[in-house]
Amino acid sequence: MTGLKIDKNGLRSLAGGISDEVTKYNIQEGLTAEDDMLPRRFHEQALPESGKVITREDYQIMLGEYYQSRGWSEKGVPN
Repeated sequence: MTGLKIDKNGLRSLAGGISDEVTKYNIQEGLTAEDDMLPRRFHEQALPESGKVITREDYQIMLGEYYQSRGWSEKGVPN
């Protein structure tokens, strides 16, 4: 489909590198980890699918886990 001879893992790695570069650019332009927040309504209104609210505490935990899984710093900065 892409014209590249690459398997699924290679494609994921390529996509991850692109995501890292986009994040580095955004940081260069002034975005910070504080900009990685959900709109307030996500913490106040229940999700229609589950009827649950995403607490700020749970979101912070999930965000930290995401940064860690990407190999980024605790502030969301790629290496």
